[in-house]
Amino acid sequence: MSGKNAPLTISLSNETKQLFKSMEDRLSSMEAEITALKSGIAAEATAATIEHLQNPARRSKEAVIGRQASRAGMTKTEWLALCERTGHDPEKMDKSIPNHEHKASRGGKRVDKRPRGKRELTAAEERQKRERLGQQTIYDEVKKKKTK
Repeated sequence: MSGKNAPLTISLSNETKQLFKSMEDRLSSMEAEITALKSGIAAEATAATIEHLQNPARRSKEAVIGRQASRAGMTKTEWLALCERTGHDPEKMDKSIPNHEHKASRGGKRVDKRPRGKRELTAAEERQKRERLGQQTIYDEVKKKKTK
């Protein structure tokens, strides 16, 4: 029996054989438990429940709720719990939560109110600014003279 299809024989101790046997028994009992659970779940699920779960409108509503929750900085379950406590529709934005409304929905309105471009200029930057402003006024004067 020295071919490719020859059975492989390995000598194992009795303890190892007992260990493999107990693992095999445990695996078969777990498989039986899984099939029992699956059949129990299938028996409980009705056709209406399955149809409800497969409904695309439900999935889109859940997506809207998920987006509202993330904009509010919460998980979906936290958001639903808050909406239940406050009597709020979970699909809509709650404007009492700061920054809950999406920035783009306000026409690109700036959210932060910090002033922009108000740092102190260095002496060189200030000189350069004056030169540029002076050039603009010279250009404007020359252009006005030409048009008259």
